[in-house]
Amino acid sequence: MIDKKVVIWRVYVVFLVLMMVGAGIVVRVFAIQNNAEYKKVVEQKSDIVVEKDILPVRGNIFSSDGSLLATSDPVFNLHWDAGVVENDLFNESLDSLALGLSAIFDGKSSSDWKTYLTKAKNDNLHYVKIATKVSRRDLAKVNNLPIFRDGQYRGGLIIEKQDKRKRQFSPLADRTIGYVRTDSVGAMPKGKVGLEDAFDKQLAGVKGRRKMRKLSSGKYIPYDDKFIVKPENGKDLITTIDVNLQDVAQNELKKQLESQGAANGCAIVMEVETGHIKAIVNLGKTGENSYYENYNYAIGTASEPGSTFKLASTLVALEDGVVDLSSEIDTEDGTHKFYDRTMRDSRIGGYGVINLEQAFANSSNVYFSKMIDDAYNRNPQKFVDGIKRIMGQMTGISLRGEARPYIKDTDDDLWSGVSLPWTSIGYETKFTPLQILTLYNAVANDGVVMRPQLVSEIRVNGDVVDKIDPYVISPRLCSPTTIKKAKKCMEAVVEYGTGKSLQGANYTIAGKTGTTQLANGLSGYKSEEKIKYRASFCGYFPADKPKYSCIVVVAAPQQGKYGAEVAGTVFKAIADKVYATDFEHHNAVNEGNYVEEKAAPLTKPGYSEEILLVAKELGIDYKVADGMDKWVMTESESGHLEIHKKYVGETTVPNVKGMGLKDALYVLENRGFVVKIQGSGKVIAQSLEPGKTFKKNDLIKLKLK
Repeated sequence: MIDKKVVIWRVYVVFLVLMMVGAGIVVRVFAIQNNAEYKKVVEQKSDIVVEKDILPVRGNIFSSDGSLLATSDPVFNLHWDAGVVENDLFNESLDSLALGLSAIFDGKSSSDWKTYLTKAKNDNLHYVKIATKVSRRDLAKVNNLPIFRDGQYRGGLIIEKQDKRKRQFSPLADRTIGYVRTDSVGAMPKGKVGLEDAFDKQLAGVKGRRKMRKLSSGKYIPYDDKFIVKPENGKDLITTIDVNLQDVAQNELKKQLESQGAANGCAIVMEVETGHIKAIVNLGKTGENSYYENYNYAIGTASEPGSTFKLASTLVALEDGVVDLSSEIDTEDGTHKFYDRTMRDSRIGGYGVINLEQAFANSSNVYFSKMIDDAYNRNPQKFVDGIKRIMGQMTGISLRGEARPYIKDTDDDLWSGVSLPWTSIGYETKFTPLQILTLYNAVANDGVVMRPQLVSEIRVNGDVVDKIDPYVISPRLCSPTTIKKAKKCMEAVVEYGTGKSLQGANYTIAGKTGTTQLANGLSGYKSEEKIKYRASFCGYFPADKPKYSCIVVVAAPQQGKYGAEVAGTVFKAIADKVYATDFEHHNAVNEGNYVEEKAAPLTKPGYSEEILLVAKELGIDYKVADGMDKWVMTESESGHLEIHKKYVGETTVPNVKGMGLKDALYVLENRGFVVKIQGSGKVIAQSLEPGKTFKKNDLIKLKLK
């Protein structure tokens, strides 16, 4: 018989042996996993070579004068493949490489870099992080460092380029320039908006293809330095936007919205002859007296236009011959009843017996409603068809999201006995501000209806590949006689009517005020809530020779309600700026028998090689005053250009005063500054004093004029 104690002892021995064997296996597996040679073998065996898309550089968007509105600002992520670097090269150059990296990037000392790189080399790692979001300037420095300057396949430096979309004049025209986002960024949703959307195909370019090696870590690195298909960079857009006008329109509209506590507003400036949009502003309230371009109200919001619609009623009635400028109607006491509703004028007591011109100038609701009702009550569809003929279609602007105009037909279930008189003054219809402006622009253009246009050219490397000519929607809105009479009515508005506050000393304005009562949801216009209004002014200038048309709309102002005082103020400010800066409206100061002394042209401070190249190409005589440097400034002296050094310190705050925006941004951003811009033109002031020390990511504010 076997002793039970012996059996138990043998079981314990076997169990102990198995435990020791298992522990040995675990230790061996751990050692294999952390052995550099084994790692290298496993990683090489697991590498997979695949073809991957290579994204091209997105095209730029420029203003009409060549100012850069949107660009793809390149940044670079740097990694290192330690496995390709020979040991002799690494040991020989490690100290110099570590010292160089510590000088370029903050946060690690030379000793830290040396330890970090040595460990990566010993572990034979193929994808070691060096730095992210590196500027082009810092990349050039890294490329000149020992080891890294030997290229990816001997020095191991892996460069991954990323393009960050940047709007240089933001927030100017942000909604119009737009964006293309594949993912949400903060509060900004993914999607496509504005010109970035409308011309995405041209801006995006054509993807390339390249062989990429997939590491066991899941990362991809280039397999070689060749493209299967080279990416084709995106094309550039030349817009019709004038940065200076855009700046004026945005500032004036924002100022008025803030003073009125309004819900939102928009302003559009259009060139009469071409339909080119020179400025377009859309501001919505986003906080306590805070406004931002959160929606394109000018194009996407169709609403009842109110009295600015009286131009359409006037055109239809004049063209049909049912009235003339001298046609008189009694406005009674300023009220007139149509069935169960009362039409009212803003002037208590009415205007008495007045003609069409006077009614238009003073915006008499009673006159217009009686005029249209008397002329068309037997055949109201004729009036509706007349309105549809002159403004029943969308403008066809290139941006997505234009709202469709709404004009009620007589067979509509909502048509009633009061629809005709109320439609005559801009109710029971819906139009966008841009659609209203297009009509006014056509009158200013002697009846030629132009399509609103935001892009004039598409270029590749500066060469025009597609010229987008102005497009005529209709060569004849109505007869020349009707246009002439309508112009007279709009001039009367500013001469002695509701827009007389817009009178100027040096030029004339023609247009129409509009004040619309806003509907309050299901309760319509009768509500216990405080009545809200939409104020507008639409017109053109100079009245005798129209060059620009403009519309300003302000929704739900809290301090005022009438078109002239709320929207007309912004219109006048914009028109004054245009008139003051447009040379066509002024005689040259040297007109006559003056002889202008020829002088060497001045340039903004800038990059010396570019200034010398221009001087040589144009045959401009120049002299170097105090030695040549990378950045210089110029003076005009006795018929020649004198070139001086300009301090733009490498380790202290640069002096960018006098530079153009492009050069100033290049200098400051490559030194790590965060730049904020006010105004346009050249730099006249900077918030940080030149020569002072600074830290990376310091904020510097530039004032341009």
